[in-house]
Amino acid sequence: MKIRENLDILIDKHPHSETLNKKLILESDDLVDSLSLPNSYYSNIQGKKKNLTSDKNSSSRLVLEWVKNLILNRYHHRSHPTEKIRYSGVAWFAEYNKGNSCREHNHIPFALFSFVYFVNTPPGSSPLVFATSGKRIKAEAGKVIIFSSKMMHYVPKNKCEKRLVLAGNLLPISIDEKVSKIYL
Repeated sequence: MKIRENLDILIDKHPHSETLNKKLILESDDLVDSLSLPNSYYSNIQGKKKNLTSDKNSSSRLVLEWVKNLILNRYHHRSHPTEKIRYSGVAWFAEYNKGNSCREHNHIPFALFSFVYFVNTPPGSSPLVFATSGKRIKAEAGKVIIFSSKMMHYVPKNKCEKRLVLAGNLLPISIDEKVSKIYL
């Protein structure tokens, strides 16, 4: 049985997206399509998926930190002091060319929050669609959508070349003096 979600999504725009997106495109161009490698694991993406490097100073890491801060500012308040909560995250680039899409899926049990940051959105770029509600979010460069990882979503067939997003998952971790605990 399917029901309509009544879940919050956060939509924002990066204040320096024009400059940032140029750097992200260059960063993505330097990466290898991980789906074309031998022994690559299953992906819902029917396009190119590019895993990030470990460079802590990369532009993609700046986006990940920005997304973490948006979540902390939106969802944590006095009862959960932000100095006690941090987010661990993973992210990847997904490049969609004409005819590429992404199957309907969610990110459970890998995360509490998921996000899509639109890097390059030529005319004909497919929206992000939330399957249960049918809500379509227009692809616009610099826009981020942050949502519960249990929300089913997909990308319909793309109608252009080089639609590029940075997507990822985040899981909260509690910072304790002696032990870090994962909260689900």
